[in-house]
Amino acid sequence: MGSAGISLSGGQKQRLALARALYARNELVILDDIFSGLDAGTEEHIFNKLLGKSGLFRQLGTTVLLATHAVHRLSYSDHVIAMSGDGRIVEQGSFEQLRSSGGYVQSLAARIKSEDTASSDEQRPDVSNGPAAFKSENEEEIEELNRQTRDFAVYTYYFGSIGWVTTAIFFAFVVLYGVASKMTEFLITFWTKAITTHGNEVNGSYIGLYAMLALLGLLGLVLAATQLALTMYVSLRTSPPFLKLSLNPPNSLYIRVPKSAEVLHERLLNTVMAAPLSFFT
Repeated sequence: MGSAGISLSGGQKQRLALARALYARNELVILDDIFSGLDAGTEEHIFNKLLGKSGLFRQLGTTVLLATHAVHRLSYSDHVIAMSGDGRIVEQGSFEQLRSSGGYVQSLAARIKSEDTASSDEQRPDVSNGPAAFKSENEEEIEELNRQTRDFAVYTYYFGSIGWVTTAIFFAFVVLYGVASKMTEFLITFWTKAITTHGNEVNGSYIGLYAMLALLGLLGLVLAATQLALTMYVSLRTSPPFLKLSLNPPNSLYIRVPKSAEVLHERLLNTVMAAPLSFFT
């Protein structure tokens, strides 16, 4: 529960108090607006399980005194006591009697939920974790634009953790591979036109150019893969550059550590270790 429960939310503290009261199995339990910190779904579930017709408190024979402003819970009670703002009892009796007596309870401008309605609502499937509601095309376009903007910032931060020089070298080799591969297609177009004009005597020079571009493309691909696998992926800041795990000495296991992962985890660790207490509470 953290430091004396300070990391628990209000609703979590209320649920914990309810569990303790139930576990104590006392003959009388006094609850003071215990459901105020819970969302509607959680409140409905806990109330039915504890205070419903087949709730645990009824099964244990526990008398529950519940002080609450939730008027839709009055139908669950055996005896209702309505109090004024100065603490005086306005009226009391069963809910059915007070609802037809024309007094304070009947005048409450609220929807009274019966036990049957609550049970039927509880049996309905929970769609809170289901698919999101249908969005219009404009909303989807706006969300897509925002997502692309955020993704660009994420990529910028990620490549910055690797190092801009290393990243620039990698993309230079990728561009070399792409340009050289595409130039071979243009070269074939010019080659066929040259054969039409000058005949087969131009084949030697175009074959040499084609071979050079193909080799440049292959070289760019190999260098890009090498840069990615050996420089960007393997951590070069650790000493030694591999993480060593001792299993059964003298046997050892060396694990290659991604450079980006090392930098990002180091930043995360430093941020968490330097965070104030308010961040954790």
